[in-house]
Amino acid sequence: MNVLICAPEYVYYIFAGLVYGCIASIAGLALFFGCRAMRNVKREQVRELKKGFSPLDVQRIFIGKTYPSRLTRALIVHWAERGLISVEYVDARRVTLVKKSTMPDHDSPKAVFFDRGTYVRERRLFNKVFGIKKRVTVDINRSLVKRKDWNEINKSFSVREDDGVYSSVHYALKVFTTVLSIAPLFIAALWFTLDGVGALIGMTTWSFDPLGISYAASVMLFLGSFVLIQFVDYREKNNLSDYSDLVNYRKFLWHATAGDVDYYAALPYLYAFGIKPFTAKKLKPAALPAWYKGTEGGLL
Repeated sequence: MNVLICAPEYVYYIFAGLVYGCIASIAGLALFFGCRAMRNVKREQVRELKKGFSPLDVQRIFIGKTYPSRLTRALIVHWAERGLISVEYVDARRVTLVKKSTMPDHDSPKAVFFDRGTYVRERRLFNKVFGIKKRVTVDINRSLVKRKDWNEINKSFSVREDDGVYSSVHYALKVFTTVLSIAPLFIAALWFTLDGVGALIGMTTWSFDPLGISYAASVMLFLGSFVLIQFVDYREKNNLSDYSDLVNYRKFLWHATAGDVDYYAALPYLYAFGIKPFTAKKLKPAALPAWYKGTEGGLL
């Protein structure tokens, strides 16, 4: 049974103010901290990344966590460019990976890496993909390993992936933004309960909602939680060096022409940055790389 039937209009405007106040706060946080992060980025041209950088390092620095399931194509090309594997075409979705050498252990003189923790995880992933086999066929549209296998790779790992990347303030802002994204839905639900509609927001045509708080709350639940929250990025200036390099390198790749960059060396990062569909046409050479055999398919 509802607490009130047909609550006064002024109560609605109080609830509407709370809903749109939350939305304005999220937009303000995203704008302020997004601009702050970009303002602190070094203004310089970066034509290549530091030696040993991996697509997993891109994820670690940008989002503080590595998700290899999102980087299958990037990792395949990265390993091939390093001479660890060769790649054979099977069909439009599948390729066969042929192991040519093993990734050295992190304390080996032959190991080249940017971040030890990322390298150890990547090496474990590489070994998990092949096991005792020399050839494995994989779907380039799917994860290289199952989620439980990746969790096993990370099990009992002592180094946090986000170590040295974010401060505690960063996580506090992320939590606060998430709460602000969810709060409008609860506020709108409470109004419609008071107004006699119940918790099914917007399901009746006679509900009093001239400012559309039901729709605004529903949209902000997803827009705030998945889009705007990415701009709420609080990094101390002393942690911005690597981030700046990545931002500037992405900008360079975005504007580069075919003569500016080695396409196949840059391809893992085109995938990692999510700009490959927009840049491949102008950067891709006619010849296939030496490590690739067969029809082009969807990898390159």
